[in-house]
Amino acid sequence: MNWYGQDFTVLEVHADHLLIETPGAEHLVRVHRRDFEVVWAVWRHYLAGTVRRKDLIPLTRSSKYVISVLSWRDATAADGMG
Repeated sequence: MNWYGQDFTVLEVHADHLLIETPGAEHLVRVHRRDFEVVWAVWRHYLAGTVRRKDLIPLTRSSKYVISVLSWRDATAADGMG
């Protein structure tokens, strides 16, 4: 699976952002809709291996969260749970 880093919990879902809690972090993380749009625009290329996470880092600081959420979405949809 393409999950990155530590476990995290999505605390709140809003139209323009997610609020995420990462164990041990001092502050909550706000992942903006724009971060999802940036990754989603190349998602198929990422899955095909032609775009790597390091290619996304200059575009969004939140790539690890977005990739994890999109990977979870794909996995649950494939399992018939999404």
